Amino acid sequence: SAYITDGSGYRYYYTWGTNTFALIADGGFPAGGKVDIVDGFLVYTNPGTNQWGATSVNLVTSPALSFGTKFSAPDNVQAVKVVNRDCYVIGEKTTEAWLDAGLFPFPFQIIAGTSMQHGTGAPESIARLGEGFAMLAQDTRGDSTVIVVSGYKPTRISTFAVEDAINSYAVISDAIGLTHQWAGHEFYMLTFPTADVTWV
Repeated sequence: SAYITDGSGYRYYYTWGTNTFALIADGGFPAGGKVDIVDGFLVYTNPGTNQWGATSVNLVTSPALSFGTKFSAPDNVQAVKVVNRDCYVIGEKTTEAWLDAGLFPFPFQIIAGTSMQHGTGAPESIARLGEGFAMLAQDTRGDSTVIVVSGYKPTRISTFAVEDAINSYAVISDAIGLTHQWAGHEFYMLTFPTADVTWV
């Protein structure tokens, strides 16, 4: 099966064997933004809110109360990124990590001490890098930077010159992040479609 979200309010699933394509309207909210998977649960955002939800294990359907609310700050959830079985709930200005605690109806709980003072205004910039992920970050204190998050710790990887260039673009919320390996090295590539610029 495939689980599809349109980012503006709907979730769908498609089953290859039966060619079934259907709208999903269950769980705590019918909407769906970014999706990832952990321990058989599909986890997804509720666009424009500080909530995120989960399906039942190995299913595309969600119990009515299978959703959580971001605790550390009231900023909207931009994405849920799964790394090493932890769910990083990435907001506009802050991030926190949750784990599968086997609870019901929502199986996840926040991991104490994992709140980070960085989020993103460009959810498509989030990409796996090494044992963590990189993204175009923003916080409550100023301009955007490029960071990598590994083991609940954000590390700045952009330079002042790169940040000055990025923050001069008219639009940075459309940034797209990708990663690739070449000659034993891993690279993070950040493309700004409106500005027609790519940094690697």
